[in-house]
Amino acid sequence: MIILDTNVVSEFLRSSPEKQVGAWLSVQDGAMVYFTTVGEAELRYGVAILSAGKRRDLISDAIESMLEEDFRDCILVWQAMHTTTMTFSNLPHQSQSQPVATILLATAAGR
Repeated sequence: MIILDTNVVSEFLRSSPEKQVGAWLSVQDGAMVYFTTVGEAELRYGVAILSAGKRRDLISDAIESMLEEDFRDCILVWQAMHTTTMTFSNLPHQSQSQPVATILLATAAGR
């Protein structure tokens, strides 16, 4: 299973995406590539804070299209409250704390 980070997905929303990102993704097994509702929320938030206008509308439409067409059946829903609680409770015992988004992605993957 490959869970795409929001930065990877948002690369395809740029006017000139990095070719290496597209090349890497094109050789992956599509059945193993997923996105999460956490990433979806990050994308939607990013659009929401843009100034109203054509650019915002274009990006919003691109996100909707990407989510509907490219990730229709490949979005992991974050429903793992117990796992999240356990992960957070173990943070003080780890040598380095992880960002909240990283923890949420890990729980979505069932790790």
